[in-house]
Parts: sequence; structure tokens; C-alpha cells
Amino acid sequence: MAPRTSKLIVARARAFRKAMTDPEVLLWTRLKGRAPDRPIFRRQFAYESMIFDFYCPAARLAVEVDGATH
Repeated sequence: MAPRTSKLIVARARAFRKAMTDPEVLLWTRLKGRAPDRPIFRRQFAYESMIFDFYCPAARLAVEVDGATH
């Protein structure tokens, strides 16, 4: 059974996507985009009770960007 993510966490992730920090925006400009040779990343990915800054499902890799807010 897949883990459940609460509606509150999903709503927070959506809000975080609209208010990304400068370091997150800089990294996202490098990670976004689709090409056959590039992995797909998701930003502000909600999983169970956590929100990851970036997540690559193919590699099962979560990335957290440290900055002034952490």
C-alpha cells in the first residue's frame, strides 16, 4: 500500500512552489526541462509528512537546499 500524504502537506508544498528561495530558483533553472538524456525532477515534492525541495523519482533521490531559511 502506498503511503498517504495529508491534504495539509500537499497544500503547503503548493504554497512553497510559489515562494521558492533564491537558491532553490537557481537550482531549479538547472534541473527543469525535459530531454531524453536528463532525469526528471519534481520541485517541492510532498511525501508522507515531508516536503522535499527537489525529488527525482527514477533515482529515488531527494534534495534539500540549505540556505538562510534552514
